[in-house]
Amino acid sequence: MGDDEIAAGAQPRCPSCGVVMRDEPGAYVCPSCGEVEAMPAVEMPPGFDGPGIHGG
Repeated sequence: MGDDEIAAGAQPRCPSCGVVMRDEPGAYVCPSCGEVEAMPAVEMPPGFDGPGIHGG
């Protein structure tokens, strides 16, 4: 894996103080200064509606 691939999966850093932000429902929050960065909404894939592997 390259550095770009690793960086893409990293937690974001606070734009104000540089501390790693924490996950909160619907946002990232800086534990140091309280900066909040909203997470973009993600469309969930549809649920599977078909026969199971074992015919169920």
